[in-house]
Amino acid sequence: MALLLAGSFGAADTPITLRGRVLDENGQPVAGVQVKLEGLGKPKISGLTDDAGYFSVKNIAPGEYTVQMEKVDFFILRGQTIQVAPGATEFPLR
Repeated sequence: MALLLAGSFGAADTPITLRGRVLDENGQPVAGVQVKLEGLGKPKISGLTDDAGYFSVKNIAPGEYTVQMEKVDFFILRGQTIQVAPGATEFPLR
């Protein structure tokens, strides 16, 4: 399972839109995956993948987040962290 994320550019205090895609081990998109982000002292935020495996989460404050991906009755992946910052372009997770 891979999660590819891309953040929009902006100033250091500007909220970021995080876009990503969830792919299986064969590179095929996975629909219906809930992608959850949790940062210390920040509200939990999440997005759901569409039929092509894409999701988008808006208004994320810059900082470090723990990522969890879950598809009910299929898998739960958790424990990886990403650093969301203006100008960051891609965060591949496996």
